[in-house]
Amino acid sequence: MMQILVIGTGRKCVNVINKLNGLANVEICAIVGPEEGEGASLARQLDIPIVMKCSDYKQVVDLIINSDDQEIINGEKPNSIGNEKSIHKVNHISEEMKFLPPYQLLLEQFPVFFLTIDEQGYVETANTQAIQLAGGGEHLIGIEAETVFPGINFHDVLANRKRDLNGTWQLPSGEELIMAKIPLLDTQERLKGAATIGVKVHEVIRLAEKHADLQDLTIFFEGILSVLEEPFSIADHQGRTWYASDRCLQLFGENPGLMEQEQFIHKKVQLTRRPFYEKEPLMNTHKVRGLPLMLDGKLKGSIVVYQDDANRQLKEEVTRLNQLVRKLEAMHLLDDFSTNSPAMQLAVDQARLAVSTDQPVLIRGEEGTGKRLLAEAIHNESEYRFNSLMKLDCADQRMKLFVSGQLAELDFRGTVILENIDYLNRKNQVELLSYLEGLEKNGNETATCRIIILAPENFEQAVMEGHFKKELYSIFTRISIFLPPLRQRKKDIQQLADRFIRELNGKLGRRIDKLPSEVTNILAKQPFMKNIAELKNWIESAMLKADRLETNLKLEYFSTNLKPNDKNQPVNTDHNERGLPLQNALESFEKGYIQDIYRKSGYNKTKTAEALNISIRNLYYKMDKYHIDKNSMQDHAGE
Repeated sequence: MMQILVIGTGRKCVNVINKLNGLANVEICAIVGPEEGEGASLARQLDIPIVMKCSDYKQVVDLIINSDDQEIINGEKPNSIGNEKSIHKVNHISEEMKFLPPYQLLLEQFPVFFLTIDEQGYVETANTQAIQLAGGGEHLIGIEAETVFPGINFHDVLANRKRDLNGTWQLPSGEELIMAKIPLLDTQERLKGAATIGVKVHEVIRLAEKHADLQDLTIFFEGILSVLEEPFSIADHQGRTWYASDRCLQLFGENPGLMEQEQFIHKKVQLTRRPFYEKEPLMNTHKVRGLPLMLDGKLKGSIVVYQDDANRQLKEEVTRLNQLVRKLEAMHLLDDFSTNSPAMQLAVDQARLAVSTDQPVLIRGEEGTGKRLLAEAIHNESEYRFNSLMKLDCADQRMKLFVSGQLAELDFRGTVILENIDYLNRKNQVELLSYLEGLEKNGNETATCRIIILAPENFEQAVMEGHFKKELYSIFTRISIFLPPLRQRKKDIQQLADRFIRELNGKLGRRIDKLPSEVTNILAKQPFMKNIAELKNWIESAMLKADRLETNLKLEYFSTNLKPNDKNQPVNTDHNERGLPLQNALESFEKGYIQDIYRKSGYNKTKTAEALNISIRNLYYKMDKYHIDKNSMQDHAGE
């Protein structure tokens, strides 16, 4: 005679009791639950004992122990008998287990991890499997859960008082548990702690393989996964979907495309007979796992579980915020140009005055002095800051900004930055002049954009030699800003370097605090022919050589840029000394060669360009690069 213990006395138990009562060789030994339920009323009619209070748990234990063949049925599940889902064999109960609370006594019969903690995170209850995972220690009560079970993470459940039914926990051994966590509240909604139940993934597979057919597999997996509320489906050995949980059917209804993916995964798992894990969420909503179901080495089918990617929306929001932060970090304002140099401070003050006008702004300076950044800062603080910023290279002969004195893009509104203005061809100079003169006639009332011009330090020479229209130059110089080279503002090196370090830490994954003073002193002795751009390149190169945990940039990280004597001596700019790097030697020869031809050509640039077989514009570029001008060469020759 098989004796059955039914858990639950509600309306759903009535069907269970009726079915069991009609079976031969089956006896309901008791039902557990409140006496006012419909199931309890039926039990009284059939003279079945009712266990109502926790104090009666010994009666339950005695009923189980004294029975030769014991079973426990969860009568609160409506399909417990119809699908034979919730019938579990009761193992041998030791004398020690008799004194456990009833709920824990029942939990000892299942291959699950069970733990409860108080509101401070200290263990209150742990079943046998929890004790085993803790290393077999017998005294878990009163110990902080995070100490005994690293990474179990009850913080969110306790802090937010919300259930976490879709979690996983990886043990130090590499095993993974499927976890469900719930907060424990009293009748007045006060937090009393939390509880968790979990199942090892390999345990799920091992137990599944013990079942002889797919119906038993469905019973087991739905029993486990229903706790976590995760959608799943089961297919037979031919890849045909045999069962799908209610949550899975709901998911298919919301995302019809998943059904085709599900069939593909079942077939792939059965073909390879290996677990399948989709790294990227399907349909941007769910992560998918597929497991083969084996029995005695034979394939019986497969199961596919869909885990809701609960962090997807959070990840998308974090990505969006990171993009916004990077955009804001890349946005330059005039306050970013803090300086200890009077000449640089004058340039910043002039830029502040230029912000409030629509007049063209001319920014002059050597290569790398920050002309483009200052132009962007003016745009970002002007009335055009919410409109477009267009950058055009005048050296590009295909550039077409104006047509017949009008903007080529008629609907454009914003700021136009014209780089390398000394390379602007005559046709574009005429069109630009016509456009600006037309605006002046209308009092700038029709202006839809403002123009910022970037020019080299010796821009006037192009005008004097007839390569650039004087009328256009006259309009440009109404608001003219000159940026001094870095060698004239050496006191700014420290704060410039610190700013570059802050910008590059996030980009390079470093944690450098600032530039040590000894390194700053060495850098202050460098000529920095490429100015601020060269300094930033040096800083970035040094940071790449630093370890990710270092907080200071060592002098040795600048060794590829510094010459051997730079550590103890000022820079020697005499290019005749031996030991120059190849690039420096080539540049030194090129500079001397151009100076020699320029002198032999009577300081005529056109003849010099012809003698060198280069364009006049290329000659201007090289003379600007090497700081070659007629006056300095004549002064030097007369010494």
